[in-house]
Amino acid sequence: MRDLIIETLRYERAEALKIARSVPDGIVAARPGGLAQSPAWIVCHLYLADNLLGKHLGLVPGDMQALFEDVGPGSDLDRAGEALHTHFGGWGAAIDAAANSHRALLEAIAAISEAAWAAPHPKESVREYFPTIGHNVVYNVWHEGNHGGQLRAWMHAARYEGVLTA
Repeated sequence: MRDLIIETLRYERAEALKIARSVPDGIVAARPGGLAQSPAWIVCHLYLADNLLGKHLGLVPGDMQALFEDVGPGSDLDRAGEALHTHFGGWGAAIDAAANSHRALLEAIAAISEAAWAAPHPKESVREYFPTIGHNVVYNVWHEGNHGGQLRAWMHAARYEGVLTA
């Protein structure tokens, strides 16, 4: 089952980043049609999510607090472009970071023991939502699909509103 989860996560991220790579740098923070999230926010948010879960699997992402404030739940969506440039320097670098962080996360998921998979989540404040690391990993399948769907919706809205013409 874990292999199926890993392959699903790998596929979903690859598809999301394929879409992200097709978005020109100059419009990554646009939110056409009243959409909440922009590609800039989504890609940075996916990177953040990889690192937050990865931290509990033994990866050492560094301090994620500033990034969490910029692209975590409840962040100011109007600042996504600024956050992207602050944390990554540019669109291509953000996409590469999201690809690399995801690759490391999938390797960490593959390497955890069954006991660690089923043990109580190490972060007590999230146990109500994710009682175990396994629950947190399975949630990520939904999380990847959700944000991939947002990128697809963004592409549609951007074309419809003339923001994206190609």
